[in-house]
Amino acid sequence: MVLDSHIDHRVPISAVEYSHMKLDPRIYTGILVARELVKHPENFASAREIAEKLGLPEIPVRQALVRLRRAGILQAEKGRQGGYRLAKPPEKIPLLSVLRALSDGDPVLALFSERGRRGKPYTPDKKDPTAGLWQRLEREFWKFFEDKTLADLR
Repeated sequence: MVLDSHIDHRVPISAVEYSHMKLDPRIYTGILVARELVKHPENFASAREIAEKLGLPEIPVRQALVRLRRAGILQAEKGRQGGYRLAKPPEKIPLLSVLRALSDGDPVLALFSERGRRGKPYTPDKKDPTAGLWQRLEREFWKFFEDKTLADLR
């Protein structure tokens, strides 16, 4: 899996939108952070170094690092030579666990609709005749990532 090369990762990310779906900026930032750490998995990198390389603000980068560390995906080391690095080889870290850690229980993809208010995602209820379609799409989305690892971000 390769992230789209046409997206400029050096601009602030409010959200990444494709057609009628919007990827949560916390998740997108976290994937970029994980991808950066995959490049040199044995080295520690500080939140500031990662943010500078990605051209992103340090606070969302730091938030992503904390979520990933709490999930056991990253190892943290304090001190001058410290920072963050992968806790295991990238091939052993399921991308699904990374997404779940970054989403913090929130939906990863949000659907947009005319019924959605002020840019908030539209969540179909049981009365919506298309609700089953969206639920299936969500299941297929998660299924796609079942056999992917951080190594696929290279």
